[in-house]
Amino acid sequence: MNLAGYLCTNQRGGMDEADMSDQSELRKWAAEAAQQARIEKDANEARRLQSFAQYWTRLADTEEWQRDHEVA
Repeated sequence: MNLAGYLCTNQRGGMDEADMSDQSELRKWAAEAAQQARIEKDANEARRLQSFAQYWTRLADTEEWQRDHEVA
């Protein structure tokens, strides 16, 4: 699975424009990267994939926190 290619073809805009469906995509990408890291035989590639998964999870968490704490 080529995650970089997947991201390039599936981006819908900047991260500042993320809506609820984009947040779901971030979590989906994180889960896919983590799964790929678990089965990856190359240790360096597994670490890289796990790093993507952690980044996307933190980004989704941050966006949810910002959304939940916006002044209504």
